[in-house]
Amino acid sequence: MNYLIKKGKHYSNWFTFPLFTFRRSIKFKFKIDRDSHYDLIGEDKWDWNKMFGLSNSWNHHQSSARICWRSVDENYYEVCLYCYDDGIRQVSNSIKLEYGLTYGARIIISRNHFYLYFKDTYLTLTRKKSDLFPIKLVLKPYFGGNQVAPKDIKVDIKLS
Repeated sequence: MNYLIKKGKHYSNWFTFPLFTFRRSIKFKFKIDRDSHYDLIGEDKWDWNKMFGLSNSWNHHQSSARICWRSVDENYYEVCLYCYDDGIRQVSNSIKLEYGLTYGARIIISRNHFYLYFKDTYLTLTRKKSDLFPIKLVLKPYFGGNQVAPKDIKVDIKLS
């Protein structure tokens, strides 16, 4: 699915009904176009854009795991595992990737950890609250923290 977050917006052009799953993991491929590089100044340049993930409750700010990204320069962006555990946000170390290339990833929510399997490694964050909600909500692209997209942002995501 090709997602386009238009300049001045947070959400992509695909407003569809939420996608639910009973799985605790989601496997996908993604690509961010080189034209999606952006420059922000001040603290906003450190904000993470949400790409894709799973909510472990009806409220993704309570329990969820996502792959997030932010622009580094014209050639590279970085990704991280970005989670909420009992309402507390956690962010893993980041990995630098190249614009325009397709990457595979898998997000897993277990009783004790959130995982992002990626390339030849994985990122993990510990969960304090071990409940597993039976139905998961698939979380779609969102630009920013508080800033809206400074230009059109293109993200291609395909479930595998």
